[in-house]
Amino acid sequence: MIPGRNLAMLAIVVIGIAGGVTPVRAEWSWDLYGGAAWLESADVNVSGRGTNGAPANLTIFDVDTETGFTVGTRFGYWFGFAQFLGLDLDVFYMQVPVPSQTRTATAALTGEFLGQPISVSASGTASIPSVTAPLFGFAPELRLRWPLMVDSTFTHGRVQPFVAAGPSWAFSLEKESPTLQFGG
Repeated sequence: MIPGRNLAMLAIVVIGIAGGVTPVRAEWSWDLYGGAAWLESADVNVSGRGTNGAPANLTIFDVDTETGFTVGTRFGYWFGFAQFLGLDLDVFYMQVPVPSQTRTATAALTGEFLGQPISVSASGTASIPSVTAPLFGFAPELRLRWPLMVDSTFTHGRVQPFVAAGPSWAFSLEKESPTLQFGG
């Protein structure tokens, strides 16, 4: 619980910041972020050598991940001809733990998964080791904003909540050959 005196000081600071904002004409934006990363269970496509040494391609179904982290930066631009419309580019790094688990797969395989041994039996049982998956990614996004508290001094509004959406691509480097995955 915040004591009354501290609450009053906090209110003065917030009102001072909100009321003391000066107009800015630049429509470029840049931000840094970080936080938790969650991935849904997903099917994983694997290329490697089968138990007989021949090339093999298979799918391992419903691979689970645990909560990881992400950090990134975003560069954006708001258009002058349509003040509510903008574009940005989001570039991020994500690290997600994959716990040890047993899943079903479509073919037999022995090899490595992120430097750890992995095997899929002839019956399609995949034994996945515990690893951490590093991912790099980028996302071009369309931005829409809603200017609030607009006046002659703040033509774009004192407060500008916005949403951004677009496709994303994630890269994982395994043995110096990039793998690209499209997402949304």
